[in-house]
Amino acid sequence: MLEGIAALRADGRMTYGYPIFRFFDVQIGGDRAALHDCQDARNVGQADEKTGKRLSHGVTGTHMVAALIKESDGMWRVAKVDQLKVPCSSAA
Repeated sequence: MLEGIAALRADGRMTYGYPIFRFFDVQIGGDRAALHDCQDARNVGQADEKTGKRLSHGVTGTHMVAALIKESDGMWRVAKVDQLKVPCSSAA
């Protein structure tokens, strides 16, 4: 992630915005869980670092799935995050 940010900066770009998270399904099995999110990233993208001009933006309906593991201390932690190719509905 840090390498990606450094590469953007070297190209005179920066990121802007935050996605809106819309969790719609959680599947729990013992010490493992899957959390489904239908993100709205329309207000997220890349901008020119000097002018702030927005150069790109995301989309709505980005289907993300986080794999979580419940560790020995009882805390759930994210082990992996995948973006599915098929979009989701924000009404999901």
